[in-house]
Amino acid sequence: MLPVALAAGLLQQGHSATSVGVAMAVPTVSWAVLVIFAGVIADRVDPRRLMIGADLLRLVSQSFAAGLFFSGHVALWQVLVIGLVNGGASAVFQPGVASTVRQLSADAQQGNGAIRTVEAVMSLVGPTAAGLLVAVASAGSVFAVHAGTYAASALCLWAVRPPDRAASSGKRAEETGTTPSATGGMRQGLREGWSAVRVRPWLWGVLALWSFFALTARGPTTPLIATEMVQRHGVTDYGLVNSALGCGTVVGGILAMRLRLT
Repeated sequence: MLPVALAAGLLQQGHSATSVGVAMAVPTVSWAVLVIFAGVIADRVDPRRLMIGADLLRLVSQSFAAGLFFSGHVALWQVLVIGLVNGGASAVFQPGVASTVRQLSADAQQGNGAIRTVEAVMSLVGPTAAGLLVAVASAGSVFAVHAGTYAASALCLWAVRPPDRAASSGKRAEETGTTPSATGGMRQGLREGWSAVRVRPWLWGVLALWSFFALTARGPTTPLIATEMVQRHGVTDYGLVNSALGCGTVVGGILAMRLRLT
């Protein structure tokens, strides 16, 4: 929902395509810079608490964003600060997802596949719903709904009671052949993480490919498509285009639960 509302809201406020691009880039850059450190922290602190804290932080920031767009006076720097906070909170949240899936699911691949499939289904529904909400109400209403999703996420995570973390960490070490330290400093944790990536060519290969794709394709096209679609065809059509992009992701998530690559 968020990219549709952000692009439409900024354009309706008279901001340029450059502003849309910068506003979309800031959360991504914030996430990319902080997620490595967040992973080290998640090895040393209860990931569930970090995830709940990240959700509550985003609940506050998105509620503030909703108030700004409802007021009709939105400065770009305000959107950038909110994006910076959201990106950092997402970075803190993300490492906990992987460890929590391993704790709760007997089959990590099926667990990840199920999560990706649900995310893909929401990527079909969310953009269209956002486009309709902006069309009949305002971009602020989408930010308000978005804030509510973080409240729901925090409540669900609070209700989760994962098994013993030490036993889960031991199981993960047996499966992966690695034993991440939970007591060393930040520098030691970063070295361990880099070593784990370096010895797996498929992993750094995927990271390199995704970085190249983000810089050359997804990064430039996202704000351009948003600007062209909203200005020429309206925010509802832009929402439909974003929903169409989720179709392949749904199929991919289902295949991820079924295929076994050995």
